[in-house]
Amino acid sequence: MKKIRLILILFCFPFALSAEEGQFSLNDLKQTALANNPQIMEKKAEWRKADADYKGAKASRLPLLKGDASFTWMTHPREPITLDAGELGQIPYGGTLVPIPQNDVVVYEGMKKTYYQLGLELTQPVFTWGKLQNAVKAAESGRNAAGLKLLWQENRTLTEISILFYSLYYVTEMEEILEEQKPITDRLAVISEESWKNGFILQTDYYDAKIKIREIDILGTELEGKRKNILLNLEELTGITDLTAERIDFSGIEPDISLFTLPGEDVLLVMADENSLELKLLREGISASEYLLKLEKGYRNGKPDLGLNIGMDITGESFPFSGEEWTDDWDVNVLFSVGISTTIYDFGRTRQKINAKASEKDEALCQYETGRNSIRRNVIQNRIALDLSRVKIDYLSLKAENEKLTADQKKRTWQSGYGDETLYLIALLDYHTARIKVCEEMINFHTARFTLQSLTDPYSPGEDY
Repeated sequence: MKKIRLILILFCFPFALSAEEGQFSLNDLKQTALANNPQIMEKKAEWRKADADYKGAKASRLPLLKGDASFTWMTHPREPITLDAGELGQIPYGGTLVPIPQNDVVVYEGMKKTYYQLGLELTQPVFTWGKLQNAVKAAESGRNAAGLKLLWQENRTLTEISILFYSLYYVTEMEEILEEQKPITDRLAVISEESWKNGFILQTDYYDAKIKIREIDILGTELEGKRKNILLNLEELTGITDLTAERIDFSGIEPDISLFTLPGEDVLLVMADENSLELKLLREGISASEYLLKLEKGYRNGKPDLGLNIGMDITGESFPFSGEEWTDDWDVNVLFSVGISTTIYDFGRTRQKINAKASEKDEALCQYETGRNSIRRNVIQNRIALDLSRVKIDYLSLKAENEKLTADQKKRTWQSGYGDETLYLIALLDYHTARIKVCEEMINFHTARFTLQSLTDPYSPGEDY
């Protein structure tokens, strides 16, 4: 858990938005999100609460010292009680009458108008059948779980930002390709209609050209919507307002996918078992449920708790430090006691609580197995998706090259007077469409890549293997 503690310490130092007025690199977006993302802030607050609970549980094993004080001033204190000489009568003695008492006697000196009482009490648990120790361990598991939730939220946020960053790059690439197609579609619209009206092409060819143009228009609208959605998601994740594609620095993008290598599937599965934050969180849940079960067993009938209590009282009539004589009339009393507390019989209440905690432990074990199977399935599925994207990118790149050669051939045929300009323009559009397909598959590739890394190496989300 050293890495968890280090990250939790670092979150106290917020990131300065130095790029607020300029461009944002991928790292700028990540650092801004770590400082501003509300879900991360929520998880940080949960960790602070869990940390306070853990420290409170540890403190419960230490002595508890209490103090109290009272200071009293009375308008009519009790007056002295005295017996005057002979007030109780006389008795004969030696031929004379002896008064009782022979002299004036002060029975009760009375009270001053002031009175104070100071008290200290120290309580120390001595033996609790492991209840305090298990409570501390359960609280520690809770704190570790809160730290893992924070790391998981950070990892998820940074992974989403990486995917959105690459997606935005390729969406803008596709929009630039569409801009290149605009003069082509404008020219195609004019000459295809003229060729059809003059009888040089069939009506079906004319409608094919119109359909091509409409498809490009639809794609342009879809890409605009995707770009806006990506920017909105980035704004929500980072807290940056008025974010545009022009404010994103794409200089760190590496388009060569051959540079991104991955371990084999077996290695990825082992990495997921060891590094997955979700599995670590589920393991902490199992640990906490075990300690809570042990804690509940400590309350079984007939298991007494033993504690030590030490008390001290100081009483007097003159307020402390009120004069030189205040130390002459105080009394000090020290009390030592050992306490034992236990439940004799609770008609099955504790047994049912123990059964409930045992069920929670079984539930945590089942959740771990379910989560492990789900993560392994996601690793395999995303590895397959990534490999498939890699193959499709190679295929689509070759197809784009072939479409380019075809368009060049049709251009030469048209310019030599043996071909139709419409067929050349359609071939050129097919070439640009193939380039767009490559960009779309690049988004799928990087989505699978970052998702895989999030599952198997979550401590460096968005970085290369």
